[in-house]
Amino acid sequence: MPKTDIIGTYFWKLFFLRIRLLMSMNGLIKICCRIRGLTMGSHVKFLGFPRIRRFPESKIIIGNNCSLISAKHADFFAIHRPCTLVTLNGEARIILGDNVGMTAVSIGSASKVTIGNNVKIGALTTIFDTDFHHSDPAIRLNNDVMPTSPVTIEDNVFIGYNCLVLKGVTIGKNSVIGANSVVINNIPENSVAIGNPCRTIIRRNWDSNK
Repeated sequence: MPKTDIIGTYFWKLFFLRIRLLMSMNGLIKICCRIRGLTMGSHVKFLGFPRIRRFPESKIIIGNNCSLISAKHADFFAIHRPCTLVTLNGEARIILGDNVGMTAVSIGSASKVTIGNNVKIGALTTIFDTDFHHSDPAIRLNNDVMPTSPVTIEDNVFIGYNCLVLKGVTIGKNSVIGANSVVINNIPENSVAIGNPCRTIIRRNWDSNK
């Protein structure tokens, strides 16, 4: 066997061994997340430790059969960054439905971020329901109130690599958001949308398979 093939074989063996070791830590990670106040459904899978900061009285809810990938090298196409879930005040809510999958995704909430069922979110995507700082310099300098508006991602949405979803946005069910998009406006259901700012380029009735 050529030397390169031998090296490749050992590489893959080590890679899958690492994945098995990370999977074996799933129970410990769940315990740590519950200590931090997360509410979780059944069969939630963590690959690596997520970064969690839950403000007192706020809620972070993860549904059934969700998968959060945070481990270094677990995804060849993601620069290492753990999944990050942050609530910024006591009224904030982050709610993940069932069968949600995400890799190295950051979600920050000062209001409410709702993610529906069967949603897949690509690596390095960031979702915020706040601007963090006011656009008016007088307000920003004297009393920097964070403008907020809820974000809703409906069922069966697929968001591609390295997207940014900003406050007040609703992405309709069955829609696809292309890689590197910046979503600042609502996206209708059954849409394929891409760009900065993100715009719908195709409407399709996925339910009818036409």
